[in-house]
Amino acid sequence: MAFYEHRLAFLMNLKPHMKVLDVGCGIGGPAREIAKFVGCEVVGVSINQGQIDRAIYLTRLEGLQDRCTFVRGDFLDLPFAPASFDAAYSIEATVHSPSLLQVYSGIARVLKPGAVFGLSEWVLTPKYNPDNKRHVGIRNRVERGNGLSNLHTSDQAREAVTGAGFEILHEEDFAAHFNYAKRLVEDSAAAAAAAGKRTPRMKRRSSVEGQETAARQDPPAPPFGHQSPVLVPFESSSPSSSSGDEPPLVSLRPAPPSTTPLPHPLPIPPTIYRAWYWPLLGATQLATTWMDYWTAWKMSKWPRRLGYWMVWAGERVGLWDQGVTDAMTTLAYCVDSAAEAGREEIFSPCWWFIGRKVGVKTAGTRIEMDGSVPISGQVKVDKPGKT
Repeated sequence: MAFYEHRLAFLMNLKPHMKVLDVGCGIGGPAREIAKFVGCEVVGVSINQGQIDRAIYLTRLEGLQDRCTFVRGDFLDLPFAPASFDAAYSIEATVHSPSLLQVYSGIARVLKPGAVFGLSEWVLTPKYNPDNKRHVGIRNRVERGNGLSNLHTSDQAREAVTGAGFEILHEEDFAAHFNYAKRLVEDSAAAAAAAGKRTPRMKRRSSVEGQETAARQDPPAPPFGHQSPVLVPFESSSPSSSSGDEPPLVSLRPAPPSTTPLPHPLPIPPTIYRAWYWPLLGATQLATTWMDYWTAWKMSKWPRRLGYWMVWAGERVGLWDQGVTDAMTTLAYCVDSAAEAGREEIFSPCWWFIGRKVGVKTAGTRIEMDGSVPISGQVKVDKPGKT
């Protein structure tokens, strides 16, 4: 998740001391991570008071209360003045809006002219076929399990972004970001099949064995100099620094292999590729950390069944409130439908748009550079300078 958030902040070109809006902030995880990574001020908004309280508590634990602020509010009617923020982002939240154009237009209103909006949206991919009954059934299950009024296509999301007054600078399906690894595996299998050989598999070994193997390899290459105007040593007397007005000379050398054994290492996964939905399938064999393993194990067949029947029995004897098993059934729809849609490649939980706020004119709606957006669809333009 840190890579996810850091990359989004990088593509948005966020800078220290910017005032950034987090639309649908939840309990503030991305807000805290981006505030630490960039050094900006983040204001999160959520309609759920429980999430706001939790976000404030967790932020205080990390000592980030001076950088992160959380406000209860509706992202369809943001409680901020026009042109209040230098940038805004929304991570998998606006999918719950009944109208993407409405929520994006509200975000445009509170952004300064030229500000950047980073969006990670749930969408149906171009592979979705509305005439395919199986695709439609999967879509309905995703909407039911996740409480969505309408799951839009990537084309519809794109039209809403531009219709709200944003010029799209970058677009990608981040769910497919690591598909190059899948292609490497497939190409390796195809090459092995063409040569009449079995597909090579990675040997399962512990991390300790891997470290021992690395230690038996050739010693690292001697250090070499690299002229860089960016990598500046901490001390001018450092052996890697240069004298005079020349750029510092930075020594680059491979780190020596660690001799400290890792506690209870996991086996190396059988493949380097993991689809975004792998934890939802309970695929523990793809875990690379014990936290990954625990997450996937909880989603596997028998732990889910055991948990359901334990709660069902608890409801019958009064240990749990009635309706918990119904909620678990809904969550099962959420997990299983998302994984099924992922396998069919008709759904992405993180289709990215990076847009810059500009003045546009669309049918029935005029959006000025000051961000005035008529939610009702009728033309209404605030006078320049009015806030």
